[in-house]
Amino acid sequence: MKKFGCVIPVYNRVDYFKQCLDSIEKSIDKREQNLIQFVIYNDGSTDPEVLKVAKKFKKTFTNTLIVDNKRNAGVNNAIFSGFDKLLDTDVDYFMNLDADAVVSSQWLPGIRKVLEEVAPKYEKFILTTFEGGRKNKLAIKGNYRNVSKISGLNTVFSRNLYLELRNSTVQVQRVKSKDIYILNPKVREKYWDGAVGIIARTLKITLLTTVPGLAQHIGEEGLNSFEGNYLKSDNFAN
Repeated sequence: MKKFGCVIPVYNRVDYFKQCLDSIEKSIDKREQNLIQFVIYNDGSTDPEVLKVAKKFKKTFTNTLIVDNKRNAGVNNAIFSGFDKLLDTDVDYFMNLDADAVVSSQWLPGIRKVLEEVAPKYEKFILTTFEGGRKNKLAIKGNYRNVSKISGLNTVFSRNLYLELRNSTVQVQRVKSKDIYILNPKVREKYWDGAVGIIARTLKITLLTTVPGLAQHIGEEGLNSFEGNYLKSDNFAN
């Protein structure tokens, strides 16, 4: 069975971070815990509670790697740094998850279901579990749909595709004896969402989203809009 690696970059906002990790614990069956490797990348948080929450999560998911970066270097650096940590593991698919997001009860089974459908059809694709706005939606194909742009809240792609996009779009700079990951000038974006979109266009990668969505931002607007999808997605993999 395919294995997943998930990078969670976090910078303060410990209440949201805790809700994120709680939703993961509720969604993943104990029998599947060995099929996902987490990398929690603490990106210079000033709140000491962040590390405490991360270490508590590690007691359940014991193979979790916690990276404690002492200075805030930005979300793109955190994600690429975390992905590079996953290169030393045997995971097949890489993904990131925002620390201010929650996942549904069918998060991992839903992703697995879509990957089984799309992997034979597309040579290169990036999948998101956040369904996005109505104007972005195209025809539904089973449990997924093609989209013209995606949210970077929770993106999924193969190990081989990560290596390709990393080699094509990322510069590694040495700063004070540490590697800092910076997108090349042509694809430099402050936020992961924008970076993924430019990378996809540059490398001609198909963009897909799960239907229904399997992850959502925390916050009044995000969770209120997620409640319906959360219930519908309980039957996602059936």
